Amino acid sequence: MDHRSHKRKFSAFKSVLSVLCAVSLGATVIPISSAAAAEETIYYFSIDGSDSDDGLSPESPKKSLSLIPELLQPGTTVLLKRGDAWYEKGLYLDFADKTGTADEPITISSYGEAEEAPVIADMTLFTAADWTAVESETGDLWKTDFAFDTKRVYLDGALTVSSDSASDMEENTYYLDDENDLLYLKAQTLPEKTEIISAASNPLIHYENSSYITLKDLSIKGGGYWTALLGEAPTEGLQFDNLSVSQISQYGMQMMHGSDQNAVHESIRIENCYFDRGWSQAFYDKNKNALTADGICLRNAVNNAIVRGTTVLNFGHTGINCEVLNSGYPGVMNCIIEDNVISAEESPYLRAFEFKGFAGTCQNNIFRRNYCYTLTNSSHCLGENNKIYGNIFSGITATTADTTTIQPYAIDMIPWSDAEGTYVSEGNIIANNTFYDTVNAIRVDGMTVKQNTIVNNLIVGWNPASSGLLIQNFGQPQIVKNNYFQIFL
Repeated sequence: MDHRSHKRKFSAFKSVLSVLCAVSLGATVIPISSAAAAEETIYYFSIDGSDSDDGLSPESPKKSLSLIPELLQPGTTVLLKRGDAWYEKGLYLDFADKTGTADEPITISSYGEAEEAPVIADMTLFTAADWTAVESETGDLWKTDFAFDTKRVYLDGALTVSSDSASDMEENTYYLDDENDLLYLKAQTLPEKTEIISAASNPLIHYENSSYITLKDLSIKGGGYWTALLGEAPTEGLQFDNLSVSQISQYGMQMMHGSDQNAVHESIRIENCYFDRGWSQAFYDKNKNALTADGICLRNAVNNAIVRGTTVLNFGHTGINCEVLNSGYPGVMNCIIEDNVISAEESPYLRAFEFKGFAGTCQNNIFRRNYCYTLTNSSHCLGENNKIYGNIFSGITATTADTTTIQPYAIDMIPWSDAEGTYVSEGNIIANNTFYDTVNAIRVDGMTVKQNTIVNNLIVGWNPASSGLLIQNFGQPQIVKNNYFQIFL
């Protein structure tokens, strides 16, 4: 039984139950006429489909994903066939001005029995059959036609690096001969998939003036823009469920302010998703300026968002970020970040989270029950009346990157100033967390740090040359009590 059939039967069951309850209580049951619910429209897509078909059944699917935006109306469902993959350089799905309702949302999901979710990729794909052997002494040099740039190249999912010439290549590297529009690859065994991200002028998916749109059970890859998924306020009721967002050039998702300075993103839900930028030390060694970008960034104009049950790996700045960078916007308020897993993995620079804002702009956010491990920079607890509790922070070390500041703490309260104003840290709570195997656990420093509470934390195994908890130069007294410290295990 599919979920729609189950929902219909459950609704019918509830209707019968309400009638039976009314009769059993001696009430008079009076039929109430109502307008019939709008009929749901379902469109099917497959790489084996045809755009000339109506797409109204799995037997007559459409093919081109570029057709999706024009199909979206309240109550519309678009289903992509599982196991299919759409690779298209410059692929762009613009959901601006597409609006569902709470009762009739727009849904984009999957159908079919294949294990693999459908792939939506702003990438160029080469299979082993697309390469031509080049005569060489080692017999492991290949070439193919390619007339674009290469921001990222993945060989069977692993990020690789470029060489300086076709005559001096190491194993599993590539060289782009842009004068002759050729791409060279050195590999003893050709990868089944070579996936290439090129520069793009748009995100892969865009929202603005959008409401009640759900993305579910999809794999999103690539994107040569600065973020794969971009939302510009206002939006309402956007949901992202069980998505894989991987092999991307910079940010995974950014929900930010729009042209209307007072507009906000209201009630975003990001649940059970997987964000993995993909990283390697070799790539960083050749691309020092690539050490940027967040997995999920909620910036300047977000209220009542939830990020839950999501894994964030291999980004170059912050795992999950709630930040206000510019004055004059509504701020980031009332967001809940819970039950997530966040790790730097191969990235030399990543903090778990960031709450950051000027006075009155980053307030009442919660970071709870998250597992944060193998991180290389400090999470920032700034803003006002934010709560960090019930988390585990493990394996926090100093970054080895030579292009960034070194902040080897699990959490800090160290505000600073920039051209937009002075950040604050006031009335925040850090409670009931476990800090294990960190250089430093918590550092508090700054005259705009006021009346924060640090209680009931377990701090175990920090660097003996550092501090488990360091508080200095604060503006007003902090509440610090009932913390347990054990330097040796």
